[in-house]
Amino acid sequence: MTDTNAKAFEEKLLTIDLIDGLRREQERLDLALNDGEQMKALRGQIQAYYQQAGIVVSDAVIDQAIAERQAQRYAFKPNKLGAVGRAVASCYVYRGRITASAAVLAGIVLLASFINQQISNWQQQRELDAYRAQLQQQLDAVQTEQVAVAKLPPALPDLASDKIPALPNWLQELQASYQQALLALASSKSCATLQLPEQLPLAWSGEAELASCSAALPTTQAASKQATQLVKAHQQLATAVSQYDLLQQRLNANSALSEWRAVASVMAETTARTAIGSDRLQFVEYAGKASQTLDIIAAVAGTHTRASSCLSDAVKESAGADRDVLNGLLGEGQAFKQASSIDGVDRWAKHADRTCAFFKTPITLRIVSEPGEKTGVWRYYDGNRGAKTYYIIVDAVTAGGDKASALIQSAEDQQQYERRRFGVRVNENTFEAIKRDKQDDGLLTQPEAGKKAANSLRWQLSSGFDSNFIAEW
Repeated sequence: MTDTNAKAFEEKLLTIDLIDGLRREQERLDLALNDGEQMKALRGQIQAYYQQAGIVVSDAVIDQAIAERQAQRYAFKPNKLGAVGRAVASCYVYRGRITASAAVLAGIVLLASFINQQISNWQQQRELDAYRAQLQQQLDAVQTEQVAVAKLPPALPDLASDKIPALPNWLQELQASYQQALLALASSKSCATLQLPEQLPLAWSGEAELASCSAALPTTQAASKQATQLVKAHQQLATAVSQYDLLQQRLNANSALSEWRAVASVMAETTARTAIGSDRLQFVEYAGKASQTLDIIAAVAGTHTRASSCLSDAVKESAGADRDVLNGLLGEGQAFKQASSIDGVDRWAKHADRTCAFFKTPITLRIVSEPGEKTGVWRYYDGNRGAKTYYIIVDAVTAGGDKASALIQSAEDQQQYERRRFGVRVNENTFEAIKRDKQDDGLLTQPEAGKKAANSLRWQLSSGFDSNFIAEW
């Protein structure tokens, strides 16, 4: 077969195929257009069938059946889908919901991931903070000790005194011990430069060195404590040396100590004996005691001089019994001084000061009459053989109305007291008269019980009062 014949045959087949297609299409079109006629023919066939069978069927039922059949013929029947197809179709139909759910789920996953990351970061920061706090605590302990070490001098200062033969040996002993303590501290100096970085990693390169410094801290503290104690011991020795060198100079320079030199000399002699011995601590103790004794003696001597001067001036202004009392008090002070009684002079000077002040001050005795305050009391005591005695309570006041201190001797125990308010003995008539006067209107017609003039120790009491007093009631 030639190419021309082949092409003609192929063209013929294609034309036939096209004609068959058009023919079938025409048949389907005719079938659709003649559907009514076909339905009538079908109704007739069905009626004939049922009549032949002897079954009565109405035309309406037949028409309904034909109509339903036609509806079924033209109804769309989708192909049955498999599991995968249904899934794909469902996804397409519900794509909006699926997209929203997927977005929510993705958001939840992202949020959970973010929260987990934050928790992880927080835990890591917490571990880092705990790690830094631990290192900082160790570093603070090390550096605190290094600050104390840095304050230590490189050597103890030299001391000199030609009056203390044992001083060079004491200094040599202290200096040797001090240098030994410094030698023990030398290895810890590198710890003073340790510093934590601002951004601390979980593994710090300086941790090993810090751990070494922390491990050596007890040894460093012991050596530092020893060195500090040696510095303090040297300072105490220096003070004692200065005190010892000044002892005799102070004794000779202060004329007020001339009559007390016996006591001071004993302390100076004791210190001198210690200075040639080998006990440094005993020397420091006795030198301090000797210097303290001189301080006390100087203060007491000054107090004695001041009190004696005050009494001497008072003697010049006094007369009669007052002068005898003041001269007697001067003699007591001189006796205490000659006896080198520090406590005795101290007590005497306080009494002399009170006596001088009382002697110079004019005082008025004013009967107490304030509401709620006792104006008078009565009592028994052995010195009055059991008899009842009456007292009026008075305040000692100055000319300006201020409270003043008065020296009185108690009739009950014979002791001397310094009081601003005390009781003055009166007879029964005076007691009852003052009692009635106060009960009348709360005011006293005669509020004064007596006076004491300036430069005098004697009371000038009103009628019915006598010079017997009580300090307590």
